[in-house]
Order: sequence, then C-alpha cells, then structure tokens
Amino acid sequence: MFFSRLHQLSTFVLSITVCCVLSVATRPSSVRAYDDASVISHSYLKQEEFYEIKPFRYIVEVEWRAVELIGLSFLGMPEYDKRKADQGGSITLGKRPWNYIRFQQLLQDLYYNEKNFYDTSYYSPHPVENNLEGAFSWNNWRGRFIYVQDTPFKQVFPEQELTVSYESKDNSAMLDYHFGEQQIAGLSWRSFDIQKRRETINPSESSSPDDREQQLLYSSADLYWLHPLNSEFHGTIGLRECTLCCRHRQSDRLSESWQGRQSKQQT
Repeated sequence: MFFSRLHQLSTFVLSITVCCVLSVATRPSSVRAYDDASVISHSYLKQEEFYEIKPFRYIVEVEWRAVELIGLSFLGMPEYDKRKADQGGSITLGKRPWNYIRFQQLLQDLYYNEKNFYDTSYYSPHPVENNLEGAFSWNNWRGRFIYVQDTPFKQVFPEQELTVSYESKDNSAMLDYHFGEQQIAGLSWRSFDIQKRRETINPSESSSPDDREQQLLYSSADLYWLHPLNSEFHGTIGLRECTLCCRHRQSDRLSESWQGRQSKQQT
C-alpha cells in the first residue's frame, strides 16, 4: 500500500513538472524588447543599442589647479576610429578621494556626424553625459553620492527609415557611521531610470514592429550594521527593499503593449 501511494505521488509530481516545462517552452513570444533582448541587461552603445562596454577604451584626464582647492580638467579618449572619440571637461572643488564635489560633462562620439563614412546615420542632437559626484569625511561620518544623466538624444538611420532615441538617470548615495573597533552602521540608496525607443520615420506605417520602446525603473534602499567577529570574519545585519519595473510597448501588439514587474525583498 505504501509503495503504491508513493508511486502515485511521484507520477503526479512528474506530470506537474512536465506540464510546467512545456507551458514555458511553448509559450509564444509577445512583445519584443527595444533591442530584441529576451532578458533584462545593461544597455550598449552600438547602432541599435547604447552604452557599449569599452574594455580597450579609456579616458585620459589632464588636471590643472590654479589654486589648491579648485581643479579644472580636460577629458579625452584616444581612439583610432574618430567616430567613437569622447571629449569633455570637469571642475572639482576640493581633492579626491574625500571632501570634494565634482561636475563632469562628456560629449559622446563627438565627431560621429563628421567622420562617419560607413553609412548615412547621424546623431540629432548629440549624446551628452553629465556626472555630479562628491564625498565627505567628518569625524566618524563618511558619505558619498553620484548622479549621472544621459541627456535625451536620437540616432537617425535614413536608409532604414529608422530613429533610435535614448535617455537615462542613475543615482546613488551612501552614508556610514564608523564606531567601536571597525564597526559600521549605514544607509545606502540606488535608483535608475532608462528609456529606449526605436520608431520608423515613415508615418504611413501605423503599426510597425520597429515602433517599440522599453523603460527600466529600479530603486533600492539598504540599512546595515557591520560588526567584526575576528581578524578574518565579520557579521552583517541589515534590511533591504528593492523595486524593479520593466515596461515594453510595441505598436503592432496594442492589446499586450505594456508589461511590468515589481519585486521587494527584506533580509
């Protein structure tokens, strides 16, 4: 009797598992993401994507200080392909890594419109990244913040009758209090808002699969306390709350145009 019931239970569990796998595997694709991605990932700067990972590209900074607490910098990216060269500048009050505030502006792909001999695409307006950051240290307090803004811009592809637009904001802040023997209590916060859109130039096509957009919204807050247990280990107690929302819109699928997801967790 026992083995008979065990066999029936195992068969039932196996059937449920197979049904779940088949339902996921055979579910038809509905709304396509901005760059045809099926999962949430970082954005990259290519023809159809923005903010490419640049392991072989780096920014060179030359700083000049007329007085001790004010620094002016010129930023440049050495690049053989002049279309992808970035240039900009910054002003810093104070000195890094602590007790300073700094504003930086970087002009992305500055010579793209003049040096792009490969196709007819161009920027209008040009991509610009603004960066404001700072850090302070006072007695037992430590704090940092950073605000990064990619101003709205478009990349136009006349041959494909397509435009791609992008804008984003990314913010983070941290406040720590150091006490005892290497004990830390603190609060950190992070949020970003990324919006990407591609659309056809030809207005006669009212429901084209190329008319779609994607928005990623994220925010998180951490409250934590760190206590050293010995020279090699430490313990951390904290609370975290996160919210993530991903929205897609595609003009040829109006009935399923927006999708979102939110999640929260506490530890």
